[in-house]
Amino acid sequence: MDIAIHPRVREQHPELTDSSVVAAFRSTLRSSNRVRESGPPHIVGVGLDDHGRLLQYVAADCGDDQWLIFHAMLATKKVMREVGLFEGRGIR
Repeated sequence: MDIAIHPRVREQHPELTDSSVVAAFRSTLRSSNRVRESGPPHIVGVGLDDHGRLLQYVAADCGDDQWLIFHAMLATKKVMREVGLFEGRGIR
């Protein structure tokens, strides 16, 4: 599997390293497909990085087992609900 990280991830979140983002992708706890009308399929997922932090990411499936992660940051409640890790309003 070939995983590329878009430079924008590091620009917007300098606290994350490429290895942290790749670790979160490889250790995905839950993910979900995002419906798109055109372009490559996207998935949103949540996984643990190499420091034990819960990260969210959005990646494009470029085919031939190649992925481009173009968004990553500390996981938000919104995304954790989207992928089915939490439900309801009890999470704060």
